[in-house]
Amino acid sequence: GARRGYLRTNAAGANLNREWQTPKVDYSPEVFHVLREMKRTGMDFGLDVHGDEALPYNFISGGEGCPCWSDKLASQQKNWCDAYQR
Repeated sequence: GARRGYLRTNAAGANLNREWQTPKVDYSPEVFHVLREMKRTGMDFGLDVHGDEALPYNFISGGEGCPCWSDKLASQQKNWCDAYQR
């Protein structure tokens, strides 16, 4: 993907940002296996770190759209961002 100049796709052409709902092992194995492990081991907190080729920095994209979003997750995300900015 990125080695060939494709910033969001893998070698099969899958846009990895769009594969999280229904990843396929033969089309987006990167997402398929990561998601499987996340489900197997569980997660307490996650960050969606993004970059944009036009920006000289990375940024956190909020998880507010996730079905499991809660006040607890919002608080954890805020605490992490506050600590990171210090």
